[in-house]
Amino acid sequence: MQTDTQRIIEYTQLAILFFLLLSLVGIVVLSIVKNAIKVYFFKLNRHKQYWKKKLKDFEGIKTILIDDTPKNLKETIGFAMAISEYTPKDFKSYRQLCLLIRQHSIDAKLTKAYKSTYLRFRKAFFLSLLSDLPCNRQQEFCKNIVQKTKNEQFYHLGIYTLSKSIINSKEAQELIEILSQTAPLHHIGRHYYQLLFFIIFKQLNPMEQTKTIKWVLESDLSDVMLINITEALGRFRDKNMKPLLLMMYKTHFNNAEIVSATIRSLFLCRIEECSLINEVVERQELPIKITTAKFGIDICPSKKLFIKLLKFFFDKNYYVRQNIFQSCQRHHIPKEMIITLVESHFPQKLSDRFFIDMMEIYDFKKRTSK
Repeated sequence: MQTDTQRIIEYTQLAILFFLLLSLVGIVVLSIVKNAIKVYFFKLNRHKQYWKKKLKDFEGIKTILIDDTPKNLKETIGFAMAISEYTPKDFKSYRQLCLLIRQHSIDAKLTKAYKSTYLRFRKAFFLSLLSDLPCNRQQEFCKNIVQKTKNEQFYHLGIYTLSKSIINSKEAQELIEILSQTAPLHHIGRHYYQLLFFIIFKQLNPMEQTKTIKWVLESDLSDVMLINITEALGRFRDKNMKPLLLMMYKTHFNNAEIVSATIRSLFLCRIEECSLINEVVERQELPIKITTAKFGIDICPSKKLFIKLLKFFFDKNYYVRQNIFQSCQRHHIPKEMIITLVESHFPQKLSDRFFIDMMEIYDFKKRTSK
């Protein structure tokens, strides 16, 4: 019995000794790995800082041309990281940066590194670097990822990278077709859709933008795609988007959601378009009434139209009423003017409970804001 007890004690001691030894080895290994990672990223950061300084030195020079060439993968990664953090000051500088990427084949080297590794996290790293480049020409590589991968992360990185490689209407059309086929399988959200379309159109000159919109209007894209394209045009906040937005509106006049998206985009672009608002102000579709109540005054600052918009104070939908109320406040329209116009044009509505309450709140907010 005593012998068995001694054996148990000896085995326990050996187990504890083995555990301590294993822990010590683990600590040493973790320390080595941690140090290796630290050194690796230190070298990457050093290369990045070197190339960032090079790029900064060339600011203001007509042609960016760097004779030094990244000699290995680490230098290439550092170069790519530096470029991803460099913001060109104008379109010409952007194009020069693209030529610089071509000069050193940065996108091709990152693609090669992606293909040569079997580690998923390394693949994601190289693909994210490629997506950060202001432009690349690895379209076939990106299309292959987008059309074949089942991994959500790789799909989103691939489609984003592909959108930044677009340079003409033909490529834009092809990408929009790919997006329409693959996006429903990968749960792309509304804002990400709009980001992709914004990037696509940003890469195109005005003539190519028009060609792309004409193709879009002749295609059989889903309403979701058309709405998001319309919304994306508004994100430019540029009055030059007016012809494109009006094309979307006229072609899909009967689609309330697209008309509503057009109104929002006209507002974002600070475009005045009284004819459009006058056409839609009498329509009964709820999305149109909500957006017209909210942005009608901005798109058409006309007293005649404003009188028509006042009927939204008495609409049966709460959001329509709320939007016209907030729009009047935003434009600092005097309460007395609103009441006078309602008395003149909608006298039967003066006893409307909502209108009375809103005017009381309107007056209260006016007093407390002083």
